[in-house]
Amino acid sequence: MQAGIAIGSNLDHPFLQCQKALKALTNLPESRLIACSSFYHNEPLLPPHEENFQSVDWYVNAVCLVETALEPEVLLRELLGIEQKMGRVRRVKWESRVIDLDLLFYGSVILKTDDLILPHPEIGRRRFVLEPLREIAPDWVNPQTGESVSSLLQRV
Repeated sequence: MQAGIAIGSNLDHPFLQCQKALKALTNLPESRLIACSSFYHNEPLLPPHEENFQSVDWYVNAVCLVETALEPEVLLRELLGIEQKMGRVRRVKWESRVIDLDLLFYGSVILKTDDLILPHPEIGRRRFVLEPLREIAPDWVNPQTGESVSSLLQRV
């Protein structure tokens, strides 16, 4: 199955962190990396209704495609393991991070569990995901809404 994975970092040399994560993705079991977008430099996404939120460093982001035999939940655990090995500590939402790996989609699977929602519920609102996704998967269509990457991108 083809899966989309977002990569992002804004701490400790973000570009190098993203490259390190990309290398780790090439070592996923029962998987192979088939494409990776360019790296983009993006302003941080700030929490809604938080005028006093402290400014954080800009992010480096990319999106990769992997062909995998892993089930979605297993793939997610692998991604979380890479984050942990790279020093990611989850304390609060919206905080800066050394690495962030998000499972964006898994083929045309629609899934909602306590740990995983597919496609990623924020995919259609995040330019920093849609622009690199359009670069490597311009024909991807959100299976929930039927909208193409281009259509989603026009709205953000």
